Amino acid sequence: LGSTPEERIPLLREGLRPVVAALRPFRYVLRGPVAFPDAEHPRVLALLPEDPAPFAEWQAPIASVCRELGFTLESRPFRPHLSLARTRHPPGCELAADDDGLDGAAGQVLRYRSEAGAYTPLFALDCAA
Repeated sequence: LGSTPEERIPLLREGLRPVVAALRPFRYVLRGPVAFPDAEHPRVLALLPEDPAPFAEWQAPIASVCRELGFTLESRPFRPHLSLARTRHPPGCELAADDDGLDGAAGQVLRYRSEAGAYTPLFALDCAA
């Protein structure tokens, strides 16, 4: 969603509340690292889910509500990932795969504000139990 005016945060939270409450929690495994857009010109270093389907199942109804509330969404296709690092001056890189991966559980939708590398939580909504 990018930068969101402070006065729109309650609207977003309340609009998402019923949708998020209906989502089913899921477990995931992230693997990588991978470089976006590629290893020769990396701007983002990230981990990708082994199975992106559960992330897409969450993204579709959340994106729908955001559109209904008048938020502008990215035109690029949804690609779930966990960003590890960003750079404006990509030097190129060699990547080694992590065989173990990173496993976890998704059970909340969180909205953060990002300012100068600091992340401030604005709200958290729990999924169905």
